Amino acid sequence: VVRVRAARVLVVSATVFVLAGCSTSPPRTRGVTSTSAPPATAPIGTTTTLPEPTTTTVARTTTTTSPPTTTTTQALLDWDSPASVTSGVPAHVASISPCPPAPTPKDSVKVMITLGQGASNVLLDGNADGSWSGDVTFNFSGLPSPTTITATCRDFFGNGSNPYASYQTRSVVVSSS
Repeated sequence: VVRVRAARVLVVSATVFVLAGCSTSPPRTRGVTSTSAPPATAPIGTTTTLPEPTTTTVARTTTTTSPPTTTTTQALLDWDSPASVTSGVPAHVASISPCPPAPTPKDSVKVMITLGQGASNVLLDGNADGSWSGDVTFNFSGLPSPTTITATCRDFFGNGSNPYASYQTRSVVVSSS
């Protein structure tokens, strides 16, 4: 427990800032405590990151900071993809799990099939229920084999799109025609 002589401790996003005019030397007053604070030898103006969550009591007032918001990732969706792709030759792809609805109402769903980490892309239309399928033709040369093939659900808004769900990345053998 570290006691602060003047009660000028500011808690912002789980970081304690010891402000100018405060001291971390042993105090003569009571009632100012912290569960985590800068070490007693920290100079004025020192910033110390606190573990989450942190409770600080200053002059009998308690402030609790919450952990930062975390983003949850969705499970990868399942789809049918080819085991091999030849440049210039159509290959069939299809959803097993449909794309979830687009995050923005009234936007349409498109699915981007990507070969070789961006070497070649094909955009397919999604159906109203999120399912999709089609024959895709990639034109490439010099692509190492095997490489990857991926599918991504995209929120299409007329002149662009944003990805919002992903399918499993698969390995695929590629050859030039």
